[in-house]
Amino acid sequence: MLVSEREAEIAQTIREFCEDWRYPQTLPGPDGGRAVMLLQYLAPGLDLILGAHYAARGWRRHNDLAEIKPRRIIGGAFPDLITYVPVDEPDTPLVAEHDPATQLEMWSVTPTLTETFEERPADD
Repeated sequence: MLVSEREAEIAQTIREFCEDWRYPQTLPGPDGGRAVMLLQYLAPGLDLILGAHYAARGWRRHNDLAEIKPRRIIGGAFPDLITYVPVDEPDTPLVAEHDPATQLEMWSVTPTLTETFEERPADD
């Protein structure tokens, strides 16, 4: 199947959007720190949906206007971990000190189960 030039451009745009969707940071908090959002775990596949929508709406990445860029982190808790740094910083990966023996504390909920035994209504 041949892909038109326009379809190839849209596919590339969606790939770029999905790359930029990885580990986005929040706005700075009162202390100036930024939280990293794990959106790919919160809503798997949402990056493709939004990428296709924004590509159809005309979104394109403009590297010449960017103020930040992704930089790989090696040895972090996730194999594809990146951070965003100013565009004038080096491209060499950062090395994280991560002890695999320590587990990340993930948010959890303890379920409560209530059993109610009632007579089944008659089938009339």
